[in-house]
Amino acid sequence: MHQERQKGFGALQILLAIVGVVAVTAVAVPKYQDFVVRSKMSEAFAIVTDTKNKLTEFYIMKNRFPRTDKELESMETEMFSPPEFVEKVAVKAATQEHDVMIQVFFQRDVIPGDGFNDQYLYVAANSGNTSGAMVQWTCGLQGIEDKYMPSRCLEE
Repeated sequence: MHQERQKGFGALQILLAIVGVVAVTAVAVPKYQDFVVRSKMSEAFAIVTDTKNKLTEFYIMKNRFPRTDKELESMETEMFSPPEFVEKVAVKAATQEHDVMIQVFFQRDVIPGDGFNDQYLYVAANSGNTSGAMVQWTCGLQGIEDKYMPSRCLEE
């Protein structure tokens, strides 16, 4: 007598397929989330470009950075439709470390990190020194992991 084999998947094959899907998801989801955060950081960096240009021009014309609230307000860029993840953009006068700083503050729970304190990307300037540059720009993060630093910041 000829016995026909049943067609279909066995329990072991189904279990292996489930394990495979879970393994791929465990790798793919965090990579995708990192990609989304990095794209938001790049967009935040792009927001400061106009303000950065205004500050550089101000420095070239007056040989100093803005100091008063009125001067600083004139440097801020008007955003017609800011991204929903940006809370505000602020320009700060001199600190101990920098001559002027542009800060892009993020809404809570948008960027992974310290959700209790402010999270922002900053682009700061110092007047040129021995490198010959008139204005030197640097970037940094507050309350955000360094791995999310926009690549354009690392190039400066």
